[in-house]
Order: sequence, then structure tokens, then C-alpha cells
Amino acid sequence: MTTSNQGISIIISVFGQNSEVNLLLKQLINSNTKYKGDYEIIVIGDGYEVKLDDDLKSEKIKYFYREKNFGSGLSRHFGVLKSKFNIITFLDADTELHCDFLEIINSKLQNSEKLSGIIGVVDGTPVNKKSLSSRFLAQETNYYGLNCKELNHNFFIAQCGAIKKDIYFKNLGFYHRIIDDMEFSSRLKKEFIIRTEKEIKYKHKYSNLMTLVKKFFLRSFHFAQLEKKPFSPWFTKLRKISTLFTCLSIFFAGLFLINNAFSTFFLISILGYIISCKEILKFSKNYSDSFFFLLIKFILQASIGLGTFFGLIKLYTKKLFHFIAYKSGPFRIYMRYNNPTYLILYVTGRCNSKCS
Repeated sequence: MTTSNQGISIIISVFGQNSEVNLLLKQLINSNTKYKGDYEIIVIGDGYEVKLDDDLKSEKIKYFYREKNFGSGLSRHFGVLKSKFNIITFLDADTELHCDFLEIINSKLQNSEKLSGIIGVVDGTPVNKKSLSSRFLAQETNYYGLNCKELNHNFFIAQCGAIKKDIYFKNLGFYHRIIDDMEFSSRLKKEFIIRTEKEIKYKHKYSNLMTLVKKFFLRSFHFAQLEKKPFSPWFTKLRKISTLFTCLSIFFAGLFLINNAFSTFFLISILGYIISCKEILKFSKNYSDSFFFLLIKFILQASIGLGTFFGLIKLYTKKLFHFIAYKSGPFRIYMRYNNPTYLILYVTGRCNSKCS
């Protein structure tokens, strides 16, 4: 790692988004920005060989290809290690910027002693606006981002965010394959303030519904296992209640199939879910979209609830295993490493010490 000079390093990890990253790079290189300082763009092919367009030959762009796919956390961290400037910016490859990105980062973060990082707010219209699930996620995320009451917090989002390099390394950086930014936020100390900067506007391309279900499940599964859960100002109490009613609806639906006596509980749960989704009417003016948004939200929240459930099971199973291992005397070494050799060595060592 080299000494950091004043400037902005943009880190873009790529896996299968060749056309999207080329468009983003052209946007960055050709942007009519007021920013006059130094910057660099570091592109990492994470187990994927990126083919840059011929008109993207610029000294500002540095491309690194990693043969093995390490996931977003280690890929982004690799980019930070290769960077030379004091402000680190992360962008998803499938984003479109709709602001003077570099100038906002420079004016809001570079010269601020109070802030450690800033994050943007996604536009309500996704890049793939024909996709119903993409429209829902874009509009919902935009709504919560714009209406967030706590602009200063400790939750960093790597989809479109910037952080001071020294703060990044003080908190040991990214490493997680699935929830790199969430896991990083769980270690972010309270004195390091992240600000939601509404001037940073961008569009995002979302995956199809089935891919989103898998993604939400995995992120919730790993999030539930964090010892310290980071506080997201965008995940309001109403969203938590809505997720709870989603899970209760599925639970009582299963019981209703066995016994009709649970029909009342099932209906109450469904009604509670619909009421908890009232915010959909605030960000969706299309009634047909609103109806389908209810279904999409239910499916996605079901995957979140399921992921959280299995994640908590794994977390407390681990805790129970470690407790038993700790209390089990000589057997704890065998239990921890699951290898009889360790148990034999332990017992032999104890015998030898007593004999001597």
C-alpha cells in the first residue's frame, strides 16, 4: 500500500457486467465535472475478464484481472490496496450516475473533518425500468432514502458510496463475500460518521425476481449471524413489522392447511401485512403496479425472514457447540477440530505431565 495523496480513487468490481461497466466508465471519463483534482478508476475483473472498449484507453483507468472469483468484499479490498488517493469510492458496475459525482465527493467529504464517508440515494427509476421487480426496489429504496430522518449514521453502502481511506483501514476494510458493506458497518465505530447525501443521484440495474430472492435470502442469512447488527436508518420500524407479518402469514397459512381453526389468524396476518405496506401508495401512483408491488414485497420479505431464521439457527447452534466444547474438559479439543489425533495428544500430554 502506497502513501495516500489527495484525490479520489473509484473502485469498481466486475463479474459478468461487461457492457454496463463500459457505459459507466465512459460516463466517468467524459463527464462535464467541476472537479479539477486528481482521480483514478480501478476496475477489478473478479473471476471475469472484462473487455474494455477501444475508446476507453485512458491513464485514469487501471484494470486488474483476478482469475479466481473472490466475491465483492475481497475484490473491492484488492482495489483499495492498489489505490493511491485518500478518498475511496465504491460503485457497482451496473449503475448510471446522474450528478456531478466527483465534485460532490470532493466538496462534501474531502474537506470535511466531521464526516468519514457519504452514500448516495438511488433514483426511483431503475436502468431496467421494464422489470416490475426492479421498479419496486428502485421506488422503495428511493422513497426511504429521500425520507430518511437520520442523515448522519454509521451505515455504509458500497453500491454508491465514498469513504476516507484511513477510516476504511482503521476499521479493517471489506472481506465478506456476500455482505461486505453490512459486515464492515457492524465494525464501524460510532465516532466515524457516514452521511446520506441526497445530491448523489444514480440509477441502478436490478436482477430478476428469482435472483433477488436468492440474494435477499443469502444477505439475511449472513446478516443474522453478525454478533453486532449495524443500524440502518432506512430499515424503519414499519418495514420490520411488515416483514414480521409476512412471516406470520406464511406460518399460519401452513397451520390453516392442517386445521381450519387457524383461518382467523391467517386472515389477521394478511390484513396486518397489507396495512404495513401503506407506504407503497406514497411512492407508487400506478394502481396496477401497487398491486403487484404488494406481491413482490411479500416474496422478497419472505426470503428475508427465511434467511434470518436459518441464520439465527446457525448462530445459536455455533454458540451452543462452543459452550459444550468449553465445558467438556479434554474432549473440547476433539470437538473443536473434529480429529481424534488432537484428543490422543491431549490425553497423552496430561499423562506424561502427571507421570513426570
